[in-house]
Amino acid sequence: MEMRALRLRFADPRRLALKKAARAAIAIPVVLVVADKLIEQPQTTIFAAFGSFALLVLADFRGPPREQLVAYLALAAVGAGLIALGTLCSQSAWLGPVAMALVAFGVLFASGLNPDVAMAGWAPLLTFILPVTLHAAPSAIPERLEGWALACGVALSAAMLLWPARASSMLREPAARACRSLGALVASELDGDPSLVAQRADTARADVAAVRWAFASSPNRPTRATGSSEALAFLVDELDWFLSIALAQGASKHTSEPLVEQNRALLAAVASTLDASAAILEGDDERPDLDRL
Repeated sequence: MEMRALRLRFADPRRLALKKAARAAIAIPVVLVVADKLIEQPQTTIFAAFGSFALLVLADFRGPPREQLVAYLALAAVGAGLIALGTLCSQSAWLGPVAMALVAFGVLFASGLNPDVAMAGWAPLLTFILPVTLHAAPSAIPERLEGWALACGVALSAAMLLWPARASSMLREPAARACRSLGALVASELDGDPSLVAQRADTARADVAAVRWAFASSPNRPTRATGSSEALAFLVDELDWFLSIALAQGASKHTSEPLVEQNRALLAAVASTLDASAAILEGDDERPDLDRL
């Protein structure tokens, strides 16, 4: 029962899936009503409905609002090109499958190289699958692009205005707690109290495990090649590595070793650096004293 409760608590801690479903439930009917009742073009209605589904359900861009906007606009441009290409390829019984294989390979290969393409999910593929399987003359391309443009406009507005995802990563809070507990563990080495060291070691193990759990359970892990996302991704492994060193330090008798004062100064500097790192992760302007370290 405890494990089941733990899974339920961590399943959607920030209600991201619920907000995403609510956006789709609000925006997609609006797109259908506008396309079906006002524009009244079957091709436009089909591509507006499936396009809004692709953008709001299959794609899931995260990060600062500007980066999300750029990613959605890039997907809109790529989708328009794939819709036109798929419509042209639908004229041939052999060209369609060949083009589908090439497009699928290109999209899947690019998703392994670029995290923004990976967060686009299956949306780019759907923008080609739909037109290539629905046979139509090239004259249908404007109507299809009209539906895609309607879907992009409504979906982009919904994604940016209705419960937009916060720019901060869900890893920041547990990582900050782990840094503080590790700092407390290192600081307890200075007191020389075995019971206090053991207590803080258990807390540090639990907090570092929580960071690993948050990273493993996240559907959109920070995988950018640069910046704070890269740092957070590396931090998961670094905290595990540092925990093993802190526990080994606790098992050693550093007070009986040579250079006792230097060892104590190092422990104090490490604890201070970890506390400052936790403050940065929590959004404060504190900076660690690297010269001291």
